[in-house]
Amino acid sequence: MKNLRGFGTPLSSRAVPRVKPEAEEIAEQHKGGRMDSLLHKYGNNPRDVPNAPRVKPEGEEMANLDKGGRMSRLMHEGSKARRSPRPPPRATTKEAKNIMKKSRGTMQAVLSSTGGLMIVPTAGR
Repeated sequence: MKNLRGFGTPLSSRAVPRVKPEAEEIAEQHKGGRMDSLLHKYGNNPRDVPNAPRVKPEGEEMANLDKGGRMSRLMHEGSKARRSPRPPPRATTKEAKNIMKKSRGTMQAVLSSTGGLMIVPTAGR
């Protein structure tokens, strides 16, 4: 300590940090090393290695489906997929089938024939 006018002052206003040797790298990073590496070494930083997924052997097939297996199965094995059953036919008897064939297009003919007879009110009258 220096003696200035009777008062003692410390030599340094900042104490020397007590850091264990194995923690020196972390201490340097906490002094601004992370921001320094972001600003000056952008693009050259090491990438974090992603954790390997923890999948049990019995759940491996389901995990593979989540990696794109569902779409692959739909695209390449679509014909083997389960299909919903066909609905029962509407006309089961011979007479019902004949009636169904005769009435095809009837509604279209009715609408087209009456379309020219529609009265559309004109504005202002």
